[in-house]
Amino acid sequence: MKDSEVIELDSKVFPTSQPPPSYPVQAETDTPKSENPARMVAIPVEDFKQHCIDYHKSGDAGFEEEYESLAVGPLAVHQVSQMLCNKQKNRFANIYPYDDSRVVLEEIPGVLGSDYINASWINGYKHPNAYIASQGPKMSTVGDFWRMVWQYKVDHIVMVTGLCEGGRTKCERYWSEEVGGTVEVEEANLKATTTSITTHRDFVVRTMTLKKTTQSDEQPLAVTQHHFTSWPDHGVPRFATSFISFLRRVQKAHNKDSGVPLVVHCSAGVGRTGTFILLDSMLERIKEQNSINVYELLVSLCERRVLMVQTLEQYVFVHDTLCEVIQCGDTEISASRLNAAVEVMAQSLPGETFTGFQQQFQLLEHVSRKPMEQDFVKAHEHPSKNRYPDRLPYVEFMPCLKPIEKEDCYINASFIDGYKHHRAYIATQAPLQSTVGDMWRMMWEVKSNVMVLLCAFAEDGHEACHPFWPNNEGDTAWYGRVTVTLQSEILMGNFVSRTLLLEGDQVVGQEGEGRVVTQFHMTDWPEHSQPVSTASVLELLDVVTNAQMNSGTRPITVLCNDGVGRTGTFICLHSQLERLKTEGVVDFFQAVKSARIHRAGLVQNAEQYAYCHEVLADFVNGYDNYANFKELV
Repeated sequence: MKDSEVIELDSKVFPTSQPPPSYPVQAETDTPKSENPARMVAIPVEDFKQHCIDYHKSGDAGFEEEYESLAVGPLAVHQVSQMLCNKQKNRFANIYPYDDSRVVLEEIPGVLGSDYINASWINGYKHPNAYIASQGPKMSTVGDFWRMVWQYKVDHIVMVTGLCEGGRTKCERYWSEEVGGTVEVEEANLKATTTSITTHRDFVVRTMTLKKTTQSDEQPLAVTQHHFTSWPDHGVPRFATSFISFLRRVQKAHNKDSGVPLVVHCSAGVGRTGTFILLDSMLERIKEQNSINVYELLVSLCERRVLMVQTLEQYVFVHDTLCEVIQCGDTEISASRLNAAVEVMAQSLPGETFTGFQQQFQLLEHVSRKPMEQDFVKAHEHPSKNRYPDRLPYVEFMPCLKPIEKEDCYINASFIDGYKHHRAYIATQAPLQSTVGDMWRMMWEVKSNVMVLLCAFAEDGHEACHPFWPNNEGDTAWYGRVTVTLQSEILMGNFVSRTLLLEGDQVVGQEGEGRVVTQFHMTDWPEHSQPVSTASVLELLDVVTNAQMNSGTRPITVLCNDGVGRTGTFICLHSQLERLKTEGVVDFFQAVKSARIHRAGLVQNAEQYAYCHEVLADFVNGYDNYANFKELV
């Protein structure tokens, strides 16, 4: 099956060079094309990694051959979708439900075609009709969508598209963005009220209550929408980490054994929708059978709805994502298990000389993003601005200083995503004498108001950080284009809190404009070991969190000598502490893996990795019992 393009009905834009295809009602010749017995053989889980390696050879030749053997076009009767009263309900001319698997709505008396919605029943691994694959609602079909949710008592919706992508409307907003706001469906006497909105880095969770507006004995329906917001406009996510996390959250929220279908939609209700369903079903199969057959399952999905995986890229993404899940496993730890998990992982494995932490860290090293030479092209152009030649920023995540004549834009720093926000942190090396001005320019330009410094000026007889603020309270010093005034300096146990006033010159700032930066400087965190007490680190995490709450969602700048080891450890601790307080779980494996997408080598060794777990275990232990901690969550 060649990569398939949907044909837009509303805008009359046809991406192909031909007009919309007029498919026959039945396409019997297409069906056998997918039934290749050799491809229907399941692959043992332990062999799947090698299978993917083999298929990736010669430019994904194995995947391409397999994908192109899938049937193209309709495989079943689809007359209802082509009725005049229903055609304009379809977002795309060539995406429609088959008659024998379409979702049938209760008819509205006297309204022709009111039983039609562009949605299809899809079987799961063990459960028939486990999913409803639906197109994203149009303005004219929002009511039909909510009627479907009410009729089939749907309690979870997965949305895998933005409302607008590439300047085009992909889905009508069918919910209110205000807590307490409502959307009414007059023809069905229904009202959907938004009860909560929780925003995470890559997805949003909205809860809604759907109820009748007329007097009725029927109970209101609680509906949760899981909206993945990080799927790119074109292609697939470059890294599967965030999508795996999203999928697992949906799996934990939705009870497949309830018999209630999971509604999944993107824009057309095929490519991304099919990708989610394929992955969800295959992960369920892995648990039961310990074997995989993506091709066979996709064939069965396509028998229920056209183009369920729309591109070769999506087909490869499914395989690579499954491979990652198999390799990494589920590394999430609940607060109630954290202390016990730390004790077990700190011990040597039976018959081995390494601990569970060391084993997991070695796996982390293996599956983390592999740097390519072109990733560091900017860094290689400015060798004198890098403290270490092997601690460099990826080009795409580097804060780029504004162009100023005779001054370059490079700085050895990287944006790192947090628990709830993209670019929540900046990981950077402690400045050299030649880069102090660049560092303050960066702080000024990105409007970072909180700084965490985790090294001394000198360590092991070498400079670890060049001084970059005045020595005495009230003193002011120029650093490039920014003046810095030390307003206050307070010793707080094992770290120092400084208040610094920044003012830019006429090039980078405006006359009279000043900004306050709060710096927290911890000097008892050795480069090659961990702080003696977790209490001091927990106190630092607490004051940084409070300072950040007062400054909004601007990035926290974190520095150590190389911007990697202690910096990465602090960033992962801070983000996972936020998750622990919010959800009652942590996952340092995925947190470090995700952070390393943005900067290579964050959290340098197994000792730092273990220390992350120990710090948050002590945080939980600080409560009298787990019940008290649950009250915090």
